[in-house]
Amino acid sequence: MKVLIYIETNYADNEICFIGRNIREKYEVKTVSKTNDMVISRSCLKVLPDYGIDDVINDISDYTMLILCGGSFWRQNKFRNEKLKELIDLFIKNNKKVSAKCDASTFLIYNNYLNNIYHTGNGLEYIKDVCPNYKDEKYYVKKECVNDQNFITANGRANLEFAREIFKELKIDSDENIEKWYNYNRYDLYENER
Repeated sequence: MKVLIYIETNYADNEICFIGRNIREKYEVKTVSKTNDMVISRSCLKVLPDYGIDDVINDISDYTMLILCGGSFWRQNKFRNEKLKELIDLFIKNNKKVSAKCDASTFLIYNNYLNNIYHTGNGLEYIKDVCPNYKDEKYYVKKECVNDQNFITANGRANLEFAREIFKELKIDSDENIEKWYNYNRYDLYENER
């Protein structure tokens, strides 16, 4: 099985750094963008996506999850991307998980994917500011990461929490071992020696 990660120029590579290296033993990790053209991350890493959206839109049967990486391109594009919406619609139609980090979560909110679904993001006030039609305050959860129905959403600071929730969803290991991984990476290694 495969996992598909959506990236564009100015994607926040730090937000997905834990994911690929930890799921690659069980899942093949592929990248997709609007086109097959090279994209440059916020860290200036040049990446040639495995696919343009048109290359995968007709068959997602091999993919378990679509991960939308955060980055400044979401807001620069005014949270619009019709091609990506087609791909998201296909994942939802096929009951496959869509995971979104930082402003990728805002993209989902802006485009009404998270109506009546518990979600989080980069703060309620920010969401209300950039998503003028937002009406789902009662579904907004003040947590780093939320997993509800077909969606995992996380705020921009929740790199480890986002990865942990994805690992659990993909069942890459036991929940106990995933929590050990999280605690090892989240907390001070030498905390007990002080």
